[in-house]
This record gives sequence, structure tokens and C-alpha cells, in this order.
Amino acid sequence: EAGQRELEAPWWLRVWPAGLLAATIVGIATGGAAGVPHGVISLSGVVLLTTGALAAARSRPSVALVTLASALLVAGAAWGAARVAATEPASLQRAGDVTGIVTLLQPPVGTERGARAKARVERLAIGDRAALPRGAAVLLGFESGADVSEGERIRVAGVLREAAGETAPGWWRRWLARNGISARLEVVDATIVGRRGGLWGLRDRWRTWARGHAGRGLSGDTGGLVRGMLLGGGAELSDRAQDDFRESGIWHLLAVSGQNVTVVAIAVLAFLRAAFVPRRLALVVAGAGVIAYCLACEGGPSVARAGLMGALGLSTAIGGLPRRRWYLLLLSLAIVLGVRPRDVSDPGLQLSFAAVAGLYTLSPPAADVLGRYAPRRLAELVATSLGAGLATAPVLAWHFGHLSLVGFGLNVVAVPLAAPVVVLALIALTAEPLGAVSVIPSELAGLGADALLFGAKLGAAVPGAFVAVPRGSAALLVATLATTWAVFTALQRGWSPTRPSWRAVAACSCAGVALFASIWWSKGPPAISPPDGAPRLTALDVGQGQAILLDDGAGERALLDV
Repeated sequence: EAGQRELEAPWWLRVWPAGLLAATIVGIATGGAAGVPHGVISLSGVVLLTTGALAAARSRPSVALVTLASALLVAGAAWGAARVAATEPASLQRAGDVTGIVTLLQPPVGTERGARAKARVERLAIGDRAALPRGAAVLLGFESGADVSEGERIRVAGVLREAAGETAPGWWRRWLARNGISARLEVVDATIVGRRGGLWGLRDRWRTWARGHAGRGLSGDTGGLVRGMLLGGGAELSDRAQDDFRESGIWHLLAVSGQNVTVVAIAVLAFLRAAFVPRRLALVVAGAGVIAYCLACEGGPSVARAGLMGALGLSTAIGGLPRRRWYLLLLSLAIVLGVRPRDVSDPGLQLSFAAVAGLYTLSPPAADVLGRYAPRRLAELVATSLGAGLATAPVLAWHFGHLSLVGFGLNVVAVPLAAPVVVLALIALTAEPLGAVSVIPSELAGLGADALLFGAKLGAAVPGAFVAVPRGSAALLVATLATTWAVFTALQRGWSPTRPSWRAVAACSCAGVALFASIWWSKGPPAISPPDGAPRLTALDVGQGQAILLDDGAGERALLDV
């Protein structure tokens, strides 16, 4: 009866919780850039709340809900603006040769110019004068790999300068702002003097232990892939393996996802229920297990989203409430942006939430339609790859200018293969205190990782697997996503291509035009041809190497093959 009443209710009454959350999210996301004074925002919120209360008192729920959504939009803008101001990076007071003590917040990551890591300042000074205030974040640059780990306190000496120069690109400045980094310190000398304590110290030791014992007995790209799939991150992979995973469209396997969190929760619940632990207590312990697992993982928006959705889902189960996935997704996004509103521009956050939204919207109707012509499991895998792939394509085009076309097919095999690798790696990590017993599941996980490495190599070798696209194609990809969803939804609801209606014809036409335009635009600008007789340099793509042909325009040529 409750379900029937919900179906009979107006559409705006069925979706109002999600609508209110969406209004709050939009407000938080735009609050930092709006530049509206807090007094104006607060006054607008009071007026809207008063209007909504009057509308509710006069039995006008639609007006009351719209007014409440507007009030939450304004309140979200005020909160976002306040958080952006509160998390503004500290200003560099003095630049030059400095000495002092910093606390490492993450292990060093190798780059083309050495290694870099984020650290928190305890004291950095030029002589007796402070160069940065205590608590400021600084980016450490090492000439080579540094033998330091997360949470260690380091006495450093080096050259302190602005984090971004005058010619630094905008994406780099936004990354620095999101991470609150105030300056860059080129380290000349570093000495470990201890570790930080307290709860953060416990987290550091837990994360270091998990990273050091995951994938026991595995080395090279195999070990790096197992650890990356379990705990997130691909820094341990070789450059070639990283390129293969990106070009083959399966780099997302190295980001902690809802699948990882689900595996942890199910494993803990199965063990506790087998031990006859009461259901609610088992759910509480499973929630603690999910939090502990996320703390061991490499931090990032994907981990925050997956952990929050897992914890919120378990909370609804503990309270006996219905688990509505859209509300959980929007609530987790509101929490993430409420703490770090600048993350709205983070590609990782956008990719994570776009992928889940694609799985919620496009994958179900696509699976229903494809299930009529193929085995159900295969149809679900293809629909999952299609939903997540099309939903994340606009983000990839906008931020990175490249798309992996082979990934739509390769994910059908890679995603189900990744699940047992994560399960086996988790079993091996849990069994680590038992000694050599943990090697068996770890080796089995390594076999799956080898298969994924081989698949990524094959996928990257396919001609045209990785294409460059202009930034503006993101809009066309959004149109392609929308029209593809419309077509699959129409087919799901019984529309037949043999009896086309004008709506179906219009939807298919829009889908075809959007897809054709995306492919055409992805070809990029035409090649530039120099005039006859002018010197010419031609870069040749020859697979694993590089070649450059030089022509002086007068008949002399030289080929540089590397």
C-alpha cells in the first residue's frame, strides 16, 4: 500500500529528498566562486525559509519544497564560500635557503625530475625568521627516490620557493589549491628524526603495514598491480605498464571503488554471522572494517566516495531503513564537497561519481535490452562497461583530451577478472599473521594480475585504441550519453524499431548525429603542411619507439630512430 501511494504521488513529491540534496550540492560547488558577501547570502536564506514556512502553513507543498530547495542552495553557497576561505593555502612569507622540520603526509612519488611528496610544516625558517607558518602544507622535491615513509618527521635543508611559477598551467594551480600547498621545497639534505604520534600516527603505521604486506611474495609490475588494485594507486607500476593501462581504458581498476568496499563488508559480515554474532552488531563491526580498510588505502575522492557510500549503506541497514542508492550517492557527494569544496574541479572526483551515475542510469535499461539477445551475465557486463564508459568519457575528454576506444570491450573481461584478484589479495593480507599461509592466495592474485597486464598490453597495441579528442567534444559526448540512455529506455519500455514513433525516431536521430559528430571531431585539427622547399620535421608513431624524419627541403634527409 505504501508503494502504491508513492507511485500515485506527484513526481516532485517522489524525488524531493534527492532534489534537496542536489540543491545543496550545487550551492556548495558554486559558493566558492560566487563571491557573494555572507550577509547577503544569510539574508536571502532567512527570506526563503520564511516564505517556505508560510507556503507549508497554507497547504501548498510544491511551493514549500521549491522554496526549501532554494534555501538549501543559498545555505550551501554560504557554506562553500566559508570552507574555501577557511582552507586557503597559507602565504609564503620568505623564499630562499631554509632549514627546519616537516612531517611527511604521503610517501614520495617518482616523477620525471626525481620524487615529490606532500608534507606539513612544523618549522621552516631562514635564520631566525619563519618562512612558512606552522601547519602549512609544502611540496617536497627530491632529486632521486627518498628512503622515507608516511608520518615520519624529517629535518630538512633546501631551497624554498613559490609552488607555481608565473608560467604554470591552470590545472597545476588548481591541484595545488585543492591540496592546500603553499610552497615547494627542493630538498638538499634530509634526516629522519622521529614519527608523529596520536591517531594520525596510528593511521600512518596501519597504512605502512598494509602497503608493505599486501601482495606478499610478488614483485615487479605483478606485485605493484596487486597492491594498487587492493589499496589504490599505480605508482609502483613501470612507466610502460602505466601507459598500457591508460591506453587500454582499464586504469580505473587501480582506484579503490565500491567493489572493494563491498568485498570487505561482505567478508566481515559472513565471518561474524557464521560466528552467530547478532545482525546489528555484525553490521556495526562491518562498518568499522570498511573505515579501517579505507584508512589503509591511498587517499583520494574515489576512496572517500566508496567509503562514505559503504558506511551510509550499512547505517541504513542497521536502522532498518530502505537503501536508496541515489540518495546515498548524493549524500556522500554533499559530505565530500562540504569538507573540501575545491574538489569539485578534481578529475578523480568527477570520474568516480560520473561512473556510478552511469551505472545507475544507463546500465539497467541497457542490461534489460541486451539480455533479450545474449546471456544475462554477459549482457550485464556489457551494460556495465557501456554505462561507466560513456558517463566518464566527457570528463576524460575535458580534462585529458584522450579516450580509450578499446576499453569498452576490454572492460567486459577485465572487470570480472579484477574482482577475484581483490578478494584473494584481501585474504592474503588478512592471513599475513599466519606467515607462509598468506603466500598461496597472494600467488593466485598474482596470476590474475599477470592476465590483466597481458590484456592491457594487447589492448594498448590495437591500432586506434587510444585517440586524441578536442576539449569541446565533451559536450557532444554528453549528448551521446543522453540519447543512448533515451534509446535504451524506450526499448526497455516496449518500443519496437518496426513500429517507430516520432519520439523514438527523434531520439535515434539525435544519438546518431551526436555519435557521428563526436567521432568526426575526435580527428582533431588538420595536419599543417609547410610550403614546398621549406625544412620539414615529421614525427613518426612506430609503436614501442619513436622516429623523427628531418628534411632540409633541398633533398637531404636524415632519420632519427630511437
